[in-house]
Amino acid sequence: QEFATLFLSKLSGMMYFLQSSEQPFVVLRMVQMTLEHGTSPASPLGFALYASFIASMGDFQEGYRYSKFSKVLLEKIGSPSFKGEVFAYTTQLIAHIEPIQSVTKHHLDGQKAAMQVGNTGFAMCNYMLYAHTIYCAGEKLSKTKFCIEDCIRLMRKQKH
Repeated sequence: QEFATLFLSKLSGMMYFLQSSEQPFVVLRMVQMTLEHGTSPASPLGFALYASFIASMGDFQEGYRYSKFSKVLLEKIGSPSFKGEVFAYTTQLIAHIEPIQSVTKHHLDGQKAAMQVGNTGFAMCNYMLYAHTIYCAGEKLSKTKFCIEDCIRLMRKQKH
């Protein structure tokens, strides 16, 4: 079951970026496997993706609830390999409900967590999302500009 959820988590990520219409089925299967067989390291990611799916259907309050659950589950299980991904998905959704100024730092936490496990793609994703959220939060443009330039520099360094 653990191998299956790990496989589904990787498949879901590819399908998300390819904007596949089949991605929700993969996400639902990840959640179903957790409910039927118990948690695995990928379970928090499954619920984070499920939260995003629910929010994309227009129910931000329910998506928010599952985002919070995903982060609690992440802390309980201690899934460092998925922390950067979970933070990327959940922080964006949580920012729709909570004051954006209170959640911007979570993207930096996600960037750091992703880099620690070598997930440079989600490290860069979190950093760009951080730059976006500080801009939306009304930070000084010079700070946003620095973050974007630094992110571009890091992406080139990581060959992204």
